[in-house]
Amino acid sequence: MLIFLHGFLGCPADWEPLLTDDSIALELPGHGKEPFNPDIAGSLKKRIPPGTHHLVGYSAGGRVALQLKARYPDAFDKLLIFSAHPGLHSAEEREARWKQDQPWIKLLEEGDLKHFIRKWYEQPLFAMLKKDAAFYKKRMQHDPAGLAAFMRAFSLGKHEPPPLFPGTHFVAGAQDLKYAAFSHTLIPHAGHALLQEAPEVCRGIIRSWFYE
Repeated sequence: MLIFLHGFLGCPADWEPLLTDDSIALELPGHGKEPFNPDIAGSLKKRIPPGTHHLVGYSAGGRVALQLKARYPDAFDKLLIFSAHPGLHSAEEREARWKQDQPWIKLLEEGDLKHFIRKWYEQPLFAMLKKDAAFYKKRMQHDPAGLAAFMRAFSLGKHEPPPLFPGTHFVAGAQDLKYAAFSHTLIPHAGHALLQEAPEVCRGIIRSWFYE
């Protein structure tokens, strides 16, 4: 079975065009109606059926997938990671990232989710993403307190990189320069939001990585 994990501010529906017959998409803690649990990997593991499965993660969901594999190596086999950072190795890098995340966490804790979402998607990272009314409406289904708790617990600045196991494949958009540098497969003419920018290409990569 393939287990799909969405990114920060995302939801399981983000994966709908890419889901296979033998797959499920899970809501991350602190997103949608899923209450935040500081044991992010452990709380997700409890919602995954017994057996050995594959993981597909996008952005923050990709980092969660890496943690799940590191913590439960026998429960998961191959990993496909879209637009996700494997982790910051130096303490200086992590400290800088933690400082960078503080204003975002504060915005969420102030409770104005609409303002936060608009500012978040104004970042250069999402310059190539088409953002319409339906896109923003889907992102408004979250509780800002839950998102703040997730970001506070799961910031890149709070964790050392997990070990990378054989069978882990990173994918990035060629225009997503920060992530392209360490990815195995690059999708041309795409940025960070691969699920929206290049769904057909992502579907083909999923098929070839797990089924061919």
